[in-house]
Amino acid sequence: MTPPAKAYQPSLLWRHITKPLNLTSKYHDLVTAGFGHSLRNIYTICFWTNTWVGNSSLSIQFPRIFALAKDKKASIVDTGKWINNKWT
Repeated sequence: MTPPAKAYQPSLLWRHITKPLNLTSKYHDLVTAGFGHSLRNIYTICFWTNTWVGNSSLSIQFPRIFALAKDKKASIVDTGKWINNKWT
């Protein structure tokens, strides 16, 4: 018998990092004001090493979190998705 598939749940650390992106967060406007880029292809933009938020890559802005990342070459689409106005 095959065990039931578990629903994907982001780590507690990742939920904390992305909390300001939720529309209900009081920090949403402040955080998203820096997202001035148009993301043409979320399938090919590397989440950690391409510059798409701010003036440098997320690996440079958050080196300690980058060191913990399981997939350092993940595209943006590989890192999560919006579900009910929350990044998961």
